[in-house]
Amino acid sequence: MEDNTDNLLLKPAAKKTKWSKEEYPFPIICNDNIGDNQIDPEWKCAEGYLEDNCVLIHDEKSIKLLYTKGFFGKGTLSNNAPRICCKKQIHHDKGYKKRDRKRKRLESPSPSEELQDEEIICVEDDDEAPKPKNKDIEVVLSDSDLSSEDSETQQEESGMEQPDSVEKESLQLTFEEAYFLSYGLGCLVVKERNQPLNLSKLWNKFCERSADKNFPVMYTAYHHFRSKGWIVRCGLKYGVDYVLYKDGPPFYHSTYSVIVKAVKEQGLREERGQRQFTWGSLLALNRVTNTVGKGLMFLYVIKPHQVSEQKIITPFCISQYKVEEVLMKRWVPSASREEKD
Repeated sequence: MEDNTDNLLLKPAAKKTKWSKEEYPFPIICNDNIGDNQIDPEWKCAEGYLEDNCVLIHDEKSIKLLYTKGFFGKGTLSNNAPRICCKKQIHHDKGYKKRDRKRKRLESPSPSEELQDEEIICVEDDDEAPKPKNKDIEVVLSDSDLSSEDSETQQEESGMEQPDSVEKESLQLTFEEAYFLSYGLGCLVVKERNQPLNLSKLWNKFCERSADKNFPVMYTAYHHFRSKGWIVRCGLKYGVDYVLYKDGPPFYHSTYSVIVKAVKEQGLREERGQRQFTWGSLLALNRVTNTVGKGLMFLYVIKPHQVSEQKIITPFCISQYKVEEVLMKRWVPSASREEKD
């Protein structure tokens, strides 16, 4: 009997335009000149600060390191990619001055005729990606840290106006992302009131402050997919828990939409208080997912009986959980009908 498992898996769809370059998949500083058993002397852990529903990173170097290598978090003032990770380069053509003078003569230009000199195109998915109207706009990822004097010089040379006051942007991490960086990679130290939290205290803090009180299950799912090489992002705009990318949002469209379910080991019954689906809502979600070119996946996190009865849950309970992936696919009778001889 033939195995049709490969036919069920989706092939990641590559994007035509890439606004980033490929980096190391994890924010870990490596030095080729150092041996395997030695530690990089320049190794520095990023510092995060615990808030009510997230963890904030304020240091610019840490923001670049965490986002460019693994795409962790999102900008607090941006749509997705932090502004510090993008720089704008504008090449003016010969007709730029004429268009600029024409624009000034117009008292009330229409939006279609109005020219924008600066534009950032950094989106998570091209399903909602804006397309640049001006072909002279080029968006690249910042490769090096620019001092304030260098940035001002570049703005003067390119003709860009310097803003009077620019609000500083931070990187916002979810609880799952922050704990993976702390527990899974060891490259983040989370502080509360300037006091560092160890892994056990941080786990308890996240469990208490999570909205649905289901942090252990959600983190287990997040850790599972990150360990398999997927870039895991929030799937709220698609009505799911997570969306999975290959290599990152700049290179591929998200391949799968994931719904996380916690079930008990005895009888495989779902726990109470979780999102319930009817046949109608499930078909509607599957149709929306297929429309945007993704596959719908259910990840069942199986909790052993002894773990569910513990009063104090520690991070070590992750190793006792079991996970099972289930792909949902619409069955079409005409496509599945056997061919007649």
